[in-house]
Amino acid sequence: MRSLSGILVAMGITPNYVAYKYLGLAIVTAYHDMSLLTKIIKGIYPSVAEACGVSAESIESSIRRSICDGWNGEGRATMEHLMNRTLLDPPSNGQIISAIVLYMKEHMIPPYFPL
Repeated sequence: MRSLSGILVAMGITPNYVAYKYLGLAIVTAYHDMSLLTKIIKGIYPSVAEACGVSAESIESSIRRSICDGWNGEGRATMEHLMNRTLLDPPSNGQIISAIVLYMKEHMIPPYFPL
């Protein structure tokens, strides 16, 4: 996993999901300002919603649904790898955003995300 796009696809979140774009933008936003990792609902979702012309609730719901779909499909092992532990349930939106940001920083993956 050498790119943000590669990470999302490995999680089973492919470009045909609208949440692919939302999650990518959320991760890039948090990558540039890690203080937002504690303000997902009031910081990241509104920022991504404004950029995409939808509601913050739509951002949250789409991301959550795509994580669950990835979890139930091919993405569970990747999510567990990113979280660095075995999981009994799908990770929350905040957990996966945080885990991906930290993974990207640790592996020096640039926050490039093509729209």
